[in-house]
Amino acid sequence: SKIPDLAHKDAALFLWCTSSNLVRALSVMEEWGFTYKTQAVWDKQKSGTGQIFLNQHEILLYGSRGKIPKPAKIFPSVFSYPRGKHSAKPPEVRSALESMYPHFDKATRIELFARENVAGWTVDGYEAT
Repeated sequence: SKIPDLAHKDAALFLWCTSSNLVRALSVMEEWGFTYKTQAVWDKQKSGTGQIFLNQHEILLYGSRGKIPKPAKIFPSVFSYPRGKHSAKPPEVRSALESMYPHFDKATRIELFARENVAGWTVDGYEAT
């Protein structure tokens, strides 16, 4: 199934991307039927690789479609947590998203390209069991 068909007509999208893939990620968001609204960043607290800058952050894009409620809780736009395994995202950010939209549950939250099963989420991904 394609994402525009999978997502509810009233939906929020949180999409991770690296700084070098920002334009691609915005294009994907638009192709999936979401309108870009804002972003947060994850400060990994340690520099990585890069050709112009040594990357120390990832971007978390937020987009929506239809009528989505305002978050129940709002967080600062910078999440600062040490990096873990390659490409693994900090669980604290997922917890923040759950606090923002507490009325969503496993039936209304999906994590695509998931690395593991997560309580309260429907997951789909090669590494999720």
